Amino acid sequence: MTKFVGQYDQASYTRNLTRLIRAVFRLNRKISSEQPNTLFCSQLTALMLMNLGILAPGVPANYIPRDFRDTQPLPLLDGVTLSSEIVMKRTY
Repeated sequence: MTKFVGQYDQASYTRNLTRLIRAVFRLNRKISSEQPNTLFCSQLTALMLMNLGILAPGVPANYIPRDFRDTQPLPLLDGVTLSSEIVMKRTY
């Protein structure tokens, strides 16, 4: 984990609308997402889970936030499951 965090610690979040739209339709290619210069939050999460051997190998850039909801099963490996989703609300 330490190596992974160090590798992506200063990575910028992507503002590439085309990549984000392609992710919705699972159209990003693996080669373009293996060593990304920019990421989006769900891509980074998928990349970390794949790196840990928890999420089935695939194209991290094709994951979007809704893929991590508890209504949508992720292809997790070795009997790993996620706990129920916790909704967080900002209060002022």
